[in-house]
Amino acid sequence: MAQKGWERNGGASGPMDPSQVVCHYCQEKGRIARGCAKKVADNYKRRRENKGMEGVALKASLHDIDGDEAITNTNLLTWYVDSVASAHMCKNKEFFTEYHVFDNPRPIFLGNGAHIMAIAIGNVKIREGIIHNVLHVPLIKKNPLSVGALDIAGLEVVFSKGLCKIWRGYMLLFEAKKEHGLYRLDVNIHHH
Repeated sequence: MAQKGWERNGGASGPMDPSQVVCHYCQEKGRIARGCAKKVADNYKRRRENKGMEGVALKASLHDIDGDEAITNTNLLTWYVDSVASAHMCKNKEFFTEYHVFDNPRPIFLGNGAHIMAIAIGNVKIREGIIHNVLHVPLIKKNPLSVGALDIAGLEVVFSKGLCKIWRGYMLLFEAKKEHGLYRLDVNIHHH
């Protein structure tokens, strides 16, 4: 069986020739995305560019302000895996375990040209670990979990057959199900 991140050339069966594998990131033969020098360099560059978020224009997709997410269980937080959002965002201050208010609120630009403001940044502790650098955006209606931010954190996001799977190496961390065109992920919150 082929290792995750490796693709057999032509889908042939039998023992895999490592020189024939194709990297899913750079498309070069003989390497996998996990050890891809281009991916490592690109991630490093993105981390350096995003280090100080002062004055950076952030964006959220339009569906983040459509509808309202009723919270019926105070220990459950619903995220929507979002490939457009440039950062993780949460509307509920009570879910943050670490919280730093911005001196000047930062605009979040929406797909329709409008903007709403992020007033703080912090961490949200969930049962599985900590989601770092989450923006507190009180006016957002749905909480986007940014695919780009997950990638920068070294996680792999795979969309297939109505599911979105989030991996760290070979360990499956989360599985979001597609509902009404959006990938919904419910996680248990660990209150401080």
